[in-house]
Amino acid sequence: MRGEPVKERSSRKTKAQLSEEIAALRRRVRELEFGHQEPAEGKPPYQLSEGVQRLYNEVGIGLCSFDTDLKYRQIDAWLAALNGMSAKDHLGRSIGEVHPYAAEAVAQHLRHVLETGEPIHGRTVEAETVAEPGKLRSFQHNYLPVRSEDGAVVGVTCVVEEITERKEAEEALRESEARLMAVTENSPSAISLKDLQGRYLLVNKQWRNLHNIPDGKALGKTAHELVSKEAADRFAAIDQQVLDTVAPVRLEREFPGVNHRGITLLTTKFPVVNEAGAVVGIGGFTTEITDFKQAEERTKESLEEKETLLQEIHHRVKNNLQVISSMLSLQAGAETDSRSIEALNDSRRRVLVMARIHESLHQSDDLASINARGYLDRIVGDTKASSGEDAKDISFRLDIDDIVFGMDQAIPCGQIVSELLFNSLKHAFPDGRSGTIEVSLRQKGKKIELAVADDGIGLAAEFDPRQSKSLGMKLVHALTLKLSGVVEFNGGDGTRVRITFPDKPS
Repeated sequence: MRGEPVKERSSRKTKAQLSEEIAALRRRVRELEFGHQEPAEGKPPYQLSEGVQRLYNEVGIGLCSFDTDLKYRQIDAWLAALNGMSAKDHLGRSIGEVHPYAAEAVAQHLRHVLETGEPIHGRTVEAETVAEPGKLRSFQHNYLPVRSEDGAVVGVTCVVEEITERKEAEEALRESEARLMAVTENSPSAISLKDLQGRYLLVNKQWRNLHNIPDGKALGKTAHELVSKEAADRFAAIDQQVLDTVAPVRLEREFPGVNHRGITLLTTKFPVVNEAGAVVGIGGFTTEITDFKQAEERTKESLEEKETLLQEIHHRVKNNLQVISSMLSLQAGAETDSRSIEALNDSRRRVLVMARIHESLHQSDDLASINARGYLDRIVGDTKASSGEDAKDISFRLDIDDIVFGMDQAIPCGQIVSELLFNSLKHAFPDGRSGTIEVSLRQKGKKIELAVADDGIGLAAEFDPRQSKSLGMKLVHALTLKLSGVVEFNGGDGTRVRITFPDKPS
């Protein structure tokens, strides 16, 4: 009866169990090879128990036998189902009648065994089956001679194992390996893989070109067999570091290269770890970074030139401001009007504050920022020195956090501190009164708080800083706005001016 369905193979058994069962079946094949005899008349060549037949079905192995005319004498249920007919309907039929898709290949092997009496193992047959026409399936055939009592070959037993899934897996693996090798071979980086004894298991074209080693000459050899002793010793030291730390190691090195063209290489060595977590090899990637290093060097040189130029600019600006300060000082000395002298001296002081900023930047390693503590300390020192008798009995205290100013913050803050210090010295301590002025700078989250406080006589009750016509107060408000900050005046016990502004310029 045709159309009998092929039994599905069970997936309930573990891989280990199936492997053991297949091994047992293969041992049985060897027994058949050496001990298969023609059965007594009237008995089938073999009779499979239900349990054995089920096992054969699960692992995709079938048995059949042929007489000297290449006609079926016996077949098990699994193979019969593949052919689309019952086992009984096979008997007496030729291979060509039952299985036209593979008849020629199978008949050739059957005749060889009948003629020579020699078994044939591991022949792969790819063919469609009657049960599933149009689908190509793979089978592995083993052909064993059946002998009579006098040793004559009277038939052939065929052990058939389906290997379609195995062949598909092997083909997928080959394709995957081919893709991987194509990527490896065409990589612009030099790629290598060594075992724990330092023998190369894989090297790509770029690696071979880099070391000027012909294709096929590196595999199975160590670095000491391929490159100079100095280079091989260096490779071995890096490999040992990878094994000791079980971590990647990166390094740059100069390399003479082929044709003695000096190049710079960046190499990364790393441990290759298996599924159990054990280190089984050492991988390596080497990339030429000559162009990158040269560009980096050009950029570095360009930056150094610009820094030198910027330092010179700061130095010249400072000198020019000092010239302006000296001119203001000379002009003040020539004046007789006290208000004019005061105005000129105030202008000179403000110019000197700007000069101090450029001097600090000229002396700094970082031309774009300045340390607030040192900068404000110099502003206070300059203020005290230029105030003469007004600052004789006044103590100055600084409480400055470790804050770095950018140029957009340094100039306004320096001018604000200078204005407030001079305002305190001028108004807070009349008649030679002694006292203390404190300057503080605090980081408050994302804000900076600048405060100048004195313990002098305080602000007059009618004083309104927003309405003040003093140039100094106008500058404080204008510079606070430039910092995107707010200013508060407190005049209870002495005077305290607090300015709060963002730590990052907007």
